[in-house]
Order: sequence, then C-alpha cells, then structure tokens
Amino acid sequence: MTSLKWKLLAWLLPASLLLLLAGAATAYSIALHTASHAYDRVLLDTAADISDQVQSDGGVLRLDLSPAMQKILLNDQYDHFYYRVSAPDGRFIGGYEELPLGAEMPSMEGVFYETSYRGENLRAVGLVTHRVGAELRIVVAETLVKRDSLIREIWLGILVPELSILLLTWVLLLFAVRHGLAPLAILTRELSFRSPLDLSKVEETHAPDEVQPLVREINQLLERLDASQQSQRAFISNAAHQIRTPIAALQAHVELALRQTDGEKLTENLKLILAAVKRTAHVSNQILSLARSEQTNASMEEFRKLDLHVIAEEVGEIWIASAIEKEIDLGFELEHAEIIGSPMLLHELLSNLVHNAILYTPSGGRITVRVRREAIRVVLEVEDNGIGISAEVQHRIFERFFRPETSLEGGCGLGLSIVKEIANLHKATVKVLTPAFGSGSIFTVEFAGLL
Repeated sequence: MTSLKWKLLAWLLPASLLLLLAGAATAYSIALHTASHAYDRVLLDTAADISDQVQSDGGVLRLDLSPAMQKILLNDQYDHFYYRVSAPDGRFIGGYEELPLGAEMPSMEGVFYETSYRGENLRAVGLVTHRVGAELRIVVAETLVKRDSLIREIWLGILVPELSILLLTWVLLLFAVRHGLAPLAILTRELSFRSPLDLSKVEETHAPDEVQPLVREINQLLERLDASQQSQRAFISNAAHQIRTPIAALQAHVELALRQTDGEKLTENLKLILAAVKRTAHVSNQILSLARSEQTNASMEEFRKLDLHVIAEEVGEIWIASAIEKEIDLGFELEHAEIIGSPMLLHELLSNLVHNAILYTPSGGRITVRVRREAIRVVLEVEDNGIGISAEVQHRIFERFFRPETSLEGGCGLGLSIVKEIANLHKATVKVLTPAFGSGSIFTVEFAGLL
C-alpha cells in the first residue's frame, strides 16, 4: 500500500461499498414496510368481512360462510388463508379451531402478529368486533408467499440500479484517480529523462495546486544543487591552480638540483625544494580541512557538549612555541563557556585564527585569545596588533582563495574560508573588525551558549 493511487482507492471503494450496503438495508426496510402495510390491510378487511357473516339463531351464534363467499375471501393463487371465529368466553364458532391466538388479546383496531400453523409461517391479525348484539373475536392468517415475493421485487428493484451505479462509480473513481495523479507521472518522466548536469527549473505552471508546493521545493533544491556544483567547480579549479603552482616550482627545483655539482648551490636548491614542499603541504592540508568541514556539514555525529575554555588552552599549547620564536606575546583571557560543537573542527577554526595572527603580527607584537559569555551567547575572540585588514576588503576576507594585497607569500587564501565554513556549521557568526585604538584585527565568533 505504498502507492498513492491504491491508498486513495482503498479509502474510496470500501466507502462506496458501505454506502451500497446501507442503501440495500434501507431498500429492504422500505420493501418490508410497503409489503406488510399493503397485505395487512387485506387481512384486516378480510377479518371484517368474515365478521359480517356471523348470524344469530335464537341467541346461538353461527358462522354462515357460503362457498361463494369463501371463494371470494379465502381462495388465493399463491397463499393459504386460515380463520377462526370465537365468542368472548372462548367458545369456538367457526373456522380452524386450532389456529393460534396472538400473545396480545385482539383489539378493535386489530393486532398483527407472526405465528405458525400446520408447518407454515403465517402473518395473522386478531380483531374484536360486535355483531348481532354479541362481541366476536376473529383471527385471520395467511402464508407469506406473496409478501416475500413483493419484498424481493421491491428490494431488487432498488438494489439492482444501486449496484449498477456502484460499478459505474468504481470505474469513474479509477479513471478520476488515475487522471488526478497524472501530473505526478508527468513530473516523474520529466525528471527521469534529465541528464545529471541539467539542473534547470521544473515547469510548475501546469501542475495542480496541491502539487505546486512540491514542484517549488524541487526547484529550490535544484537551485541549491546548481549553486553547490558551481561552487565545487570553482573550488576545484582554484585548488588545482593553487596546487599546480608549488608542484611546478618543486619540479623545476628538483630538475635544477639534479644538474648541480656545486655543493653550496645544491644546498640552496634543496632549501627551495623544502619551501615548495611546505607550501604544497600547507595548501593540501587547507583543502583537506575545508573538505572535512563540508563533509561534517552532512553529519552531526561529531557534535557534543564541550567547553571552549579547554579548546582554547589546547590550541594555545600548539602555537605558543611559534609565538615565542617570533617574540610575540600570546595571551589568554578565558572563561568557562559550554556550547554544542565538534572538538576537531573548533580546533581547526581557532588554529587558523591564531596561525594567521602569528603570521601577520610583527615581532614584539601582541595576540590575545578570549572566551567569554554574553547573556545567552558565547564569544570567541582573537585580537592582534599586526598589519590589520583594510575596511575595503573586510567583507571579502572569508571568500575562498581571496588574498588581499597585504597577504604574505606562501598563503593560499583558504584559512579564513575554513573558519567561515566551520562557523556556519555551528550556526555561529564570524566577523572581523579593526580595534578602536591602534592597528591590527579582531576576529569574533559568536556561538549560541547552553543555558
């Protein structure tokens, strides 16, 4: 029952069948009432006619029912009639003496009841009437052949058209459901015939109102996929260019070193080779970090509760030696602040910020890493008094492979884009500001804190 068509039919077809059964029950009730009312009137009239045939001879009551009258009143082609006439004291006057009386005593209006006699089911009426100065109790009963036949005819007369209408309704339902779901089949065919590179919008003007929200969501998904593909293509192109340059330089230095016989020049070439290897390793590591953050974006399994105070201390232990080597004062102002995040990615984020600060802060400079709580927010800051970033390019500093004119040799423009990617993954905001006093930069990342 995963098919929408069969789910609809599974609701509609039984519902229509229930309506048919209800109609059949109603038709049977109508037929029964109609037949009973018609033939009960005949029984009552027959009882009245029989009472008219009671005579009194010197106070003795007798039933004077001539053969002609019997033929008129009691002969029938299909049913048998039985009757009984008795006095108030129960004395039998005429008819069939063993014909059962009803549970209720006969009344002036007549009492109808079901009984049996001589192995036949009967419909009977008991009547009290006055004749020749005496009270008479009369019972008239008949078999049910004509009644059952009339009920059957009326019932079938109603049921057969209803059944025909039901069958026609089922055919129309099958056609209507198939026709109503046709837009989904058209949409399926349109998407199935597309190539993997065709991310153009699906036509939604011809879709029904109920399907248009689905088509709009598909179009929005296609737009996101198209933007993602374009971003991936640009990323691959730029990454290939960034890797190709140091590899080409490395190849040239190696070829030159192979031709050198002078030891000093060979040493210089080896230093150039080492620099090219470091640059290639740096670019590769940055690209892998960015790819890892994008992959984590699809899976939140690494996320857990953690303290940014601990993350900052661990990153500080990694970069303190580089800061000391460059004679930079690397300080920390840390509060305990818990968030939900990935320890690995947050290490990467803070490491990139601290590494950039060390690179662009001159010897004797100062770098401060801060973690603090602000109401329901947790703020991570890295402030330096280095060369800073001009206001004109601050809005572009987080773009992939973007490098301002003040960038140092050896960078690839991916460090801050990794920071931005990881911040987005943690639903955090990242921005760069220029300190109110002095030079340098303040990188601020704001997270949602835990209450």
